[in-house]
Amino acid sequence: MESKAPAGSELLARTHELLDSLLPSEWRLRQEDADDGTTDQPDMVLELEAPDGGLCRLAIEAKSPLNATDAQRSELRLRGFLAGQPMRDRSVAGVIAAPYINPSRRQWIADHDLGFIDITGNVRINVRKPSVLIIQQGADRNPWPSPHGLRSLKGRASGSAVRALVDFIPPFGVRQLASAGGVSAPTLSRVIDLLGEDGLVETDDGGTVRHVDWQGVLQRWALDYSVLESNRVSWYLDPRGVQHAVETLRTDSDGYAATGLAAVPAGIAAPPTKSLMMYSDRPAKLADRLQLRPVEAGANVALLDPHSDVVFSRTRTKDELVVVAISQLAADLLTGPGRDPSVGEDLLAWMANNEDQWRARP
Repeated sequence: MESKAPAGSELLARTHELLDSLLPSEWRLRQEDADDGTTDQPDMVLELEAPDGGLCRLAIEAKSPLNATDAQRSELRLRGFLAGQPMRDRSVAGVIAAPYINPSRRQWIADHDLGFIDITGNVRINVRKPSVLIIQQGADRNPWPSPHGLRSLKGRASGSAVRALVDFIPPFGVRQLASAGGVSAPTLSRVIDLLGEDGLVETDDGGTVRHVDWQGVLQRWALDYSVLESNRVSWYLDPRGVQHAVETLRTDSDGYAATGLAAVPAGIAAPPTKSLMMYSDRPAKLADRLQLRPVEAGANVALLDPHSDVVFSRTRTKDELVVVAISQLAADLLTGPGRDPSVGEDLLAWMANNEDQWRARP
């Protein structure tokens, strides 16, 4: 793929070309003059003709790159254009186009009853008359990162920066957040630049962070991070059952933080906890204290030697257990085994409705 994301007229031309390639050969797609006297003009209007002669129009707003503010402005412009269209025998659908649209932004657009298309192949367009439904999966990460910047969030320092961006409410400066989040300012700046290219973090001209798409940031982190791969895992058996380990930990809160299903906040439906997953800065010592037996199969306790000390930052308690912060829990569940990812999705929904319970000012 080319090194520079398409923009302007090139982005519009590539959007037209991609849509045309996704249609059956008997359908026709052509660009029309969008200037019909209304104030809110989209960047491009395409007319789509079905084999039976039925017509519809696609009003397209294109942004390169697409951040949260651009998405909101595009939605308003499309709403204004759609509202000004006279009643006709053909429908008009609003579509937001960009070189790349991250997963959370795609969901936001769909939730606002608009279509989207990006050059990597992420497409969702739904027209009622004539009946048109185009859905295609493209890239889950921006293929046009800065050649001189950070390209991955795998590093332990990157994890600390991600956690800080998610845990604290903007606006904030880089140095202010670095101090509050316990992460170096240079690392934080590099992570902000990477996430900014994905449209997940927005800064003003002075470098102050004004907006963080925390859900999108967590989902982007989950592409590079994995709870069982990024951390060193040791498997153990508590022959008396998980509850014995839990009761022991309730009387000793030193050097651990539970994660996984045992750390899910009340109000979220989750399967019964049949195993226990915990971070520990001294996993062998904790295993001795809990009288765990190392095993290769049949484990009910997983001790994680953490990739970064950030897992112990901003911990909380649940039923007298020390558990990881909500943001760390979300990343662990989204990348965990079994049913953990589905519970992680439920946790993201809970987080959206309860930000005051897990986010704070720096």
